Amino acid sequence: MRILILGGTWFLGRAVALEALARGWEVTTFNRGRSGPDVPSVEAVHGDRTDLEDLVRLAGSGPWDAVIDTSSSALAPRAVLAGAAALEGVAGCYVYVSTVNAYRGWPSEPLTEDSEVLDGPPDADADYGRLPEGWDGPDWYYGRQKAGAERAALAAFGPGRTALLQPGVILGPGEYVGRLPWWLRRAERGGTILAPGFPERSIQPVDVRDVAVFALDQAAAATGGAYNVVAPAGRESMGGFLQACLQVTGDRVEGGGASELYGR
Repeated sequence: MRILILGGTWFLGRAVALEALARGWEVTTFNRGRSGPDVPSVEAVHGDRTDLEDLVRLAGSGPWDAVIDTSSSALAPRAVLAGAAALEGVAGCYVYVSTVNAYRGWPSEPLTEDSEVLDGPPDADADYGRLPEGWDGPDWYYGRQKAGAERAALAAFGPGRTALLQPGVILGPGEYVGRLPWWLRRAERGGTILAPGFPERSIQPVDVRDVAVFALDQAAAATGGAYNVVAPAGRESMGGFLQACLQVTGDRVEGGGASELYGR
């Protein structure tokens, strides 16, 4: 397999590159070279994916069996559309990493791959979906942008050649948001810890390495489709998550054990 990763230097993109190399695949990465060092052994192409000339130059490095797009979280749908269109002729399929925020029912309703996706045209600019002044309803801006980007990928490659991955919370090595590191640092300090909700509250985080494996599996399958990439419902709980944090940092919480976090 020969793949192109849009991104490839940090968190998910880096995990995808490392896993692909471990499989013996040929890997090209495309990024601006600002977020981190290139993974050794990849063919690194530097450029701006919002620049058409850079995209044309990138396409000249093809062909690839698949493109895996891990770097479009801040891109407007029209930029995703332009990039996918530039690569359509030199790639077999397109794996687009989206988010569960693209669903209209997120986060208040149970979701499946058949749930309604928010409105968002494939050629929308960065202003599409911004909230009007005084709006007191749900903040769907990010979800609408990602929904539009999903449609952009589909418009360029077609349903049979486009895999849409919709993860929720991604945790693991290289995480830059700070969710897991915050809890690990807090557990390490010990003492009384204030915890949210209740111990049995279901959570569905997914390890970045598992997302990388799944993305590559979809690239190899090249069958398209939409997939919610989350832990199985009911398998993980907030209490279990905090207990794991305590165990790996020495379990110095007052009273000991996650149940004490909730006053039991």
